[in-house]
Amino acid sequence: MRAPAQGSWGRAFNSWLASCCVAWCGGLAACGDSSMKMDGTLRGEMKGDLNGSMRIDGPIQMSVQMRGPTIRYEGVYISDSLLDRVDTGKTRTDWVLAVLGEPTSRTPLDDGSEIWKWAYRPVEQEVSIISVFGNSKDEPALQPTIAFIHVREGIVVEKWRD
Repeated sequence: MRAPAQGSWGRAFNSWLASCCVAWCGGLAACGDSSMKMDGTLRGEMKGDLNGSMRIDGPIQMSVQMRGPTIRYEGVYISDSLLDRVDTGKTRTDWVLAVLGEPTSRTPLDDGSEIWKWAYRPVEQEVSIISVFGNSKDEPALQPTIAFIHVREGIVVEKWRD
């Protein structure tokens, strides 16, 4: 939303918006060390009593998008409970394909059996603004989830997860 650049309403709105943004940025700066740096136009330190007021004349355009981290995956995720439904020595490959879907890869073995693999791996991660300003070294590393099924003559003979 862009406020009108002219008139008392536009100036009041811009002043209010700037105050909110400065307070928000100040809150983020207060979470870490006390210095606050934005792009090349606003630099300073926030020290002492912050109960005062600040006036910034507009027009001001600012876009703040708050959202948590997002992760994009590729592949097929096989949950533990779904993999538990596969009974070694009993479950047929047609049932596996109908329920789990086509595997990511099939590897034939010398004895005529095959290893089927379903891989689900993170390919892209966007961090939240809190992670940018905070300490993200404690966040866990994203790991792929891989399920394997060993099939022989149309029957599952072994299953595991890596």
